[in-house]
Amino acid sequence: MVFFLENDLFTRQLKSSLKKTLILACWLPLIFLVLPAYAAGVYGVHGNPPELAEHSITKVWGTASKEWISSLQQNREVFLTLNAFGGSNGWKQFPDAVPVLANGEKLQIKYGGICPSHKGWRQQQLNTLQQWLEDFSKERKISGIWLDFIRYPGRWEEEQPVIPKTCYCNRCLTLFQQETATTIPPALTTTRQKAAWIDQHASEKWQQWKREQILSFVREARNIIDNYQPADLTKAERIKLGAFL
Repeated sequence: MVFFLENDLFTRQLKSSLKKTLILACWLPLIFLVLPAYAAGVYGVHGNPPELAEHSITKVWGTASKEWISSLQQNREVFLTLNAFGGSNGWKQFPDAVPVLANGEKLQIKYGGICPSHKGWRQQQLNTLQQWLEDFSKERKISGIWLDFIRYPGRWEEEQPVIPKTCYCNRCLTLFQQETATTIPPALTTTRQKAAWIDQHASEKWQQWKREQILSFVREARNIIDNYQPADLTKAERIKLGAFL
């Protein structure tokens, strides 16, 4: 399931409803101290700590390392995490992938974020997914791929979440008009004016179009996985696709 994050109220409600999941996913020490009976899987594992066996951890999420995967394979499902649209590492390689705010300024928050409409970034990450399948899916070395930060920029894992309104770059505004048959009045020349017009006259179309930028990436990832695997595999044998919100 993919959630589209757009406002503080929604993210607060989502965070509240998923509080236990967030603890399980993000805070390894709390799993063992607070919720040992529910600890079936952990995220962000490095190495092969003895606590995994002590607490019967059967699912782990981590990095694409052959040595790490081999050390964890016995009696465990290993999942790799693919960054969809998070962080700022891609900004140097793709300067035009920096999301643009409704006031026309570029996003500068510390945890970054990538404009989901950037074709170069999208293709690079999908190529990484393809390479992982070639490197790790044979002989069931991995059980699945998880898409991390599969959303527009925003940090809802905070007491006071920051969910900036993005992205209003020229590419997004152009694609939005082309793909939804919407025309922003030519007299509006600044990003602030165009964003305000969208809010007033095409808000629903804008939200639907943004959701499609996220969902289309999920579909492309799913297609890559499905096309790589033999058709005669059982459901249990197939590479799973999941998402961290």
